[in-house]
Amino acid sequence: MTSLVGGKRVSKCCVRLEAYGTVDELNSNMGLLCALCCDETVQNVIMDCQNALFTIGAQLAAEDAVADYDGGLLVQGMERCIDEFQQVLTPWRGFTLPGGVQSAAQAHVCRTVCRRAERCILRLGEEARVAAWILQYINRLSDLLYVIALRENMLHGKQEVIWRK
Repeated sequence: MTSLVGGKRVSKCCVRLEAYGTVDELNSNMGLLCALCCDETVQNVIMDCQNALFTIGAQLAAEDAVADYDGGLLVQGMERCIDEFQQVLTPWRGFTLPGGVQSAAQAHVCRTVCRRAERCILRLGEEARVAAWILQYINRLSDLLYVIALRENMLHGKQEVIWRK
């Protein structure tokens, strides 16, 4: 058993713990991504995302915190960042295999952990209230991480490997 924010005791395998634990795992993986990236712009974006993930974790860890915070501005900021990063990328040529330079490969790891976090949060939402902005943020974060992977490879002159059917 463990305690949620507010003191309520729950099983360590409850859906709520799985959700915010996976967000914490994502945040740790993003710390490694930040350490691997050399571009200060990307590092700053990653650290902003890490701060948002702490806020999300706190929201998920407290049953009554949903109304305490409106993260709509975080989602809007993420949208602007995705648009800005995409402007310098080549047009989409097909699905890319995860990999490339180490920072790009780590961005793909973060992206897949982010997708798992999204599924965990959706499961939590089936039995408890979850703020809509949290799901929007996590959904868009996985897209941002994909764009960061592409950008990292581009910045290092590494060609994306396109999936062959």
